Order: sequence, then C-alpha cells, then structure tokens
Amino acid sequence: MHYAEIAVHEPKIQGVFHYHIPPELAEAVQPGAVVVVPFGQRQVYGVVLRLLPTPAVPETKPVLSVPAPEVALTPLQLRLAEQIAADTLASLSACIALMLPPGVLQAADTRYHLTAEAPAADALPPDLHETERRLLALLHTRGPLRGRQFDRALPRHNWRAAAARLQRRGWLESEPVLPKPHLPRNTVRMARLAVPQAEALGLPLEHLSRREATARRRRKVLEALAAQSPREVAALRAETDARPGDLEALARLGLVERYTETRRRAPLADLTEPPPPGPPP
Repeated sequence: MHYAEIAVHEPKIQGVFHYHIPPELAEAVQPGAVVVVPFGQRQVYGVVLRLLPTPAVPETKPVLSVPAPEVALTPLQLRLAEQIAADTLASLSACIALMLPPGVLQAADTRYHLTAEAPAADALPPDLHETERRLLALLHTRGPLRGRQFDRALPRHNWRAAAARLQRRGWLESEPVLPKPHLPRNTVRMARLAVPQAEALGLPLEHLSRREATARRRRKVLEALAAQSPREVAALRAETDARPGDLEALARLGLVERYTETRRRAPLADLTEPPPPGPPP
C-alpha cells in the first residue's frame, strides 16, 4: 500500500492529511497532482505534497480520483507554496491555490432537489414564506440547483434558512457535490507556410498585391515564415508590421495557413532551482 500527504482545499483548515493510494491510481497520484479525496461527509479537492511509505495515522481514507491529470504543480512550486505558508502563517492550501490556474480547485457545494412529497408549483400552501415560495418555484422551473446558483438567483434572501425549513417538511433533499475543475484555455493564433519555401519566396511581387508597399510587406511575412514556421501571429505581425488583411490575403492565395493552438501557461515548468534572491529592500 502506498500513501500520500495531501493539502486539502478547505480555506479554514490548517495542516495536511494522509490518504492511501488505490492501486489503479498509483501512477497518476504523484507530488503536485490535483486529486479528489473524502473529507468528513464531503468530497474535496487537494494537492499531493509528497508520497509516504507509511502514514502517521492508523486508518486512512482512499484517494478517489485525479480529475485533471494535465494540471500538476512542479517541485519548485510546492516548495515555494510551503515557504510562503511558513513565512506568512497563511494556510498551505491557500498558498497552493496561488500556483494553479483559476478554476481548477473548485469549492465543495450542495445540490438541492424536490422530493415526491413537495407540492406542485400551482398548489403551494398559503403559509409559506416568500423566500420559500421563490425557492420552490426555482426548483420546479429549473430542476435541481446548487447553492451557488441560489446565491445568484436569490440575492439578499436567506434562502438557506428557507431550505432548512422545507427540508424539515420533507419537501426538499440535499446532497454534497464537488464541481468539476474548470481548466482555462490559452488560445494562441498561429500561422505557417502552406507551400514549400522556394515557391513562397519565388513569387513575383505583383502576385502578392498590385500595390508595391503592400506586396513588400506581405513578402516580409513570407520571409519570416520561411525562416521560422509556425509562428505566433502576434509576434509575426510585430516583426513584419503586417496588418490583419495581409495574412488574410496570403491565406486566400494558398500561401499561408492560419490556425489556433491551445496552451497551458506554466512559467516555472523549466525551473529546477529557485530564482536568485533580489536586492534587499
């Protein structure tokens, strides 16, 4: 049996917890991985700090899943988060969250749904509070809803107290839920030559445009792509002073192919040692 030390994503919780790793997750559960673990009666996200030969507690719960295997912190980021937590007395989970893309570590929520005993939308009893009526109407109209959805739909209403009263009447049930990670995508516009270099550079200027200045600008684009292809469109335009219409025209001529590429920014991915300290203040 293998074990992992995990910082759970709970803002009010300090410290770390030990979990055992099921055999089917042994390869995926590595330091820096984002995982789902049981915590009390709920499931929460956490980040693996390190693997352990033995746990510090007699009984451990299992790691449940690795929901975003493409997202992982580097050893440097883990060390940096631990150092920030030690220096500032902030929770380790909060410091780790700073290292991850926004939306990866979702907070646990509660989902509410009507029971079979709940009254129909057109047969609500007259003794219901206004917030209770609105809450039931939302569930009848939209189906099961999470707590955050009620926060948006019923601002300035104590809907949680209303939900508790409806639960006592047997009209409402709830269950803990853990939203899936939201992985932000960084989409980059790219361009590359669609023909051999010799063909692209051998075209006469008048083939690129009837205006000489425009044709020379487009020739610079082809020369830049011949030197390095593919290229980010933003960098290509900055180097050649190309305009959006230039790339469109070259694409219509079949000389350039434009496309988009999805990337995840990881500025510390190539670092193995912390950067040197800056000058003292």
